[in-house]
Amino acid sequence: MGESPTAPPEEQAGPSGVPPPCKRKRQAPREEAVCGLCRRGDCDPEIFGQLCRQNRLLIHENCLYHASRLMQRGADEEGFYGFLFPDIRQELKRVAQKSCCICRLRGASVTCKSRRCRRTFHFPCGSERGCISQFFGEFKSCCWTAPRPLHRRVRAVQHGQTPCLICLEAVAGRPTYDTLVCPACASAWFHRRCIQGQALRSALHYFRCPLCRDMATFQAEMFRLGIKIPDRSGQALRSALHYFRCPLCRDMATFQAEMFRLGIKIPDRSYHASRLMQRGADEEGFYGFLFPDIRQELKRVAQKSCCICRLRGASVTCKSRRCRRTFHFPCGSERGCISQFFGEFKSFCWKHRPVQRVRAVQHGQTPCLICLEAVAGRPTYDTLVCPACASAWFHRRCIQGQALRSALHYFCCPLCRDMATFQAEMFRLGIKIPDRSGQALRSALHYFRCPLCRDMATFQAEMFRLGIKIPDRSYHASRLMQRGADEEGFYGFLFPDIRQELKRVAQKSCCICRLRGASVTCKSRRCRRTFHFPCGSERGCISQFFGEFKSFCWKHRPVQRVRAVQHGQTPCLICLEAVAGRPTYDTLVCPACASAWFHRRCIQGQALRSALHYFCCPLCRDMATFQAEMFRLGIKIPDRSGQALRSALHHFRCPLCRDMATFQAEMFRLGIKIPDRSGQALRSALHYFRCPLCRDMATFQAEMFRLGIKIPDRSGQALRSALHYFCCPLCRDMATFQAEMFRLGIKIPDRDAAWEEEDGAFADHYERHSSCDAGLCLCLAGREQAEVNG
Repeated sequence: MGESPTAPPEEQAGPSGVPPPCKRKRQAPREEAVCGLCRRGDCDPEIFGQLCRQNRLLIHENCLYHASRLMQRGADEEGFYGFLFPDIRQELKRVAQKSCCICRLRGASVTCKSRRCRRTFHFPCGSERGCISQFFGEFKSCCWTAPRPLHRRVRAVQHGQTPCLICLEAVAGRPTYDTLVCPACASAWFHRRCIQGQALRSALHYFRCPLCRDMATFQAEMFRLGIKIPDRSGQALRSALHYFRCPLCRDMATFQAEMFRLGIKIPDRSYHASRLMQRGADEEGFYGFLFPDIRQELKRVAQKSCCICRLRGASVTCKSRRCRRTFHFPCGSERGCISQFFGEFKSFCWKHRPVQRVRAVQHGQTPCLICLEAVAGRPTYDTLVCPACASAWFHRRCIQGQALRSALHYFCCPLCRDMATFQAEMFRLGIKIPDRSGQALRSALHYFRCPLCRDMATFQAEMFRLGIKIPDRSYHASRLMQRGADEEGFYGFLFPDIRQELKRVAQKSCCICRLRGASVTCKSRRCRRTFHFPCGSERGCISQFFGEFKSFCWKHRPVQRVRAVQHGQTPCLICLEAVAGRPTYDTLVCPACASAWFHRRCIQGQALRSALHYFCCPLCRDMATFQAEMFRLGIKIPDRSGQALRSALHHFRCPLCRDMATFQAEMFRLGIKIPDRSGQALRSALHYFRCPLCRDMATFQAEMFRLGIKIPDRSGQALRSALHYFCCPLCRDMATFQAEMFRLGIKIPDRDAAWEEEDGAFADHYERHSSCDAGLCLCLAGREQAEVNG
């Protein structure tokens, strides 16, 4: 038997005979999750976009779009945003030997598009170095030395220290790479990082200048300067309005409202089944289509083949004579069929669809007024033109989104503002323009409120913003109803109804002037007086301008029950002439303070000038009680704030000349309320910004930070000085200054100032003097004794 081979020295037992410890295979360190192109693991969506993952392949979205030789050859659902995996791997191999001219590391995938420039760099390195990468067209990139896109000649002059409109911090004195200015108004300045965050939050269909609300020129300039403006309407376009909901909790209402706020386009694909009739109310079945009718229609179309996809279930039929093509609604939309959303809801195939007959000539390359991308050189299925001005061109998908956002009562040409001709042409060409004013038209301005929480002010403001028309029925013909929109007839009173009312009152005599045509009836029980509205006003009748718009004759009119005593001869607070000694029809008194007296004609003029949101007692400034009493006594207080409530302070301007300052000043003077809806976060600041519902601060702020909401911290000087020392650094005022800072969200803690808490802050107060320098020495032992004792 041969000897066993000798073990290696390192595996032999030691001198004590103890066997050596077993050796474990050393584990390789975990590889950090980094982008395959730029080799970074950062996930800031404002710089890198989303991080795409597939097994061990990780790529940043923006790195994909700007890789020089990577082509988007697939659909959006294939690969990463249409970039196929084989193409991505091939691009990774290509750039493996390319060095970044900034960080000198491998994997540089972006190449400067300037002539004779061969610089290559990583996308994030270029962003930090000042390179510009455009997010449209060919997705070009330019390095910092090339003639990169700069601000076109914009005459923008700063007056003093101009802040960024978004973060309120200082900007540079002129347009630079990091400082941008709106090309439309030349008054809105902002940092690149701030406007990039705003673009990501607003998305393509809502991104506009925060100051002048311009969209077309502003978006074109931001695209050119490398601002990414995403279009997030993919899933919404596939699901449509009646099916788009949260994939987790299946909520629809709140989810769609939030998606609209984030700039997601959700189309409304109404129904075009050829033989399906909407025979029920909106609450019955599916939007008025009854379930038995739907089942019968499903049976009918079960054997109908779509002429486009060849599958069963084709429910839409071309309405052209001698054409029997049937197709599915989505197939028809993709193929170029037109389905009209009015009247009989007709559909036409691609051969018999309506076409535009407009003499419109393009000068150069004309863009779509909404998305700013190029349109076809003539009107086609996908390219439409306004029939009124023949100068506004847009894509079908863009004007459809605009129609869904604006709704029937506000949808007009973005350029010439024409409504009637424009809407008629868009309806004919198959553009869906929804009318969302059913409940609002039935309830009218003074009764329309949330059916759940009964809130009126906030609810009406949001409905105005969504394009819902809320009419104001302020008329007093007893049996005349306002059944139309404001554009129909006279202020919504239709002509047939007016003629019928004229016939009815032709035999009614006015109890005051004895002439025919009395249309106003006293609403008091057992009183049958009828009169003309002006006659009633002169005789002392009261007509109320709210609710049911009741009128009362001079015998049954409401009177004031106020304990108001005059001291001497009391004048009217408005015209300063004498008033009666007690409340009468012509003399009114404020019910809140019982000290403000005025004539009816004076307070009526004041109400017309101040309007609903500013009309209050001239003396005690009470609004709620005062307005309620004035309404009851027949004072008309108009509400003129429709457009102002929708636009808010920073965007409300003249729709014709686009002037803001003079226009707003005049509107304020006429009593129109223009709310200031600046960011709650900007007003509250870091130490006070919380959820308005549950009052949570930590989780709420963390989520808002994650979503890119700017929450400024304005408490630097206040935290250092604390409550007892914080004052204006210029005029040294403390009381008024602190009150205003509290209102603006500045946290001023109640504690000792920061310098008082430092070690040795008051040491000099405890030092003993080394010599006596008093002018008159009071020490009994004399000055020398005092100096010895220090």
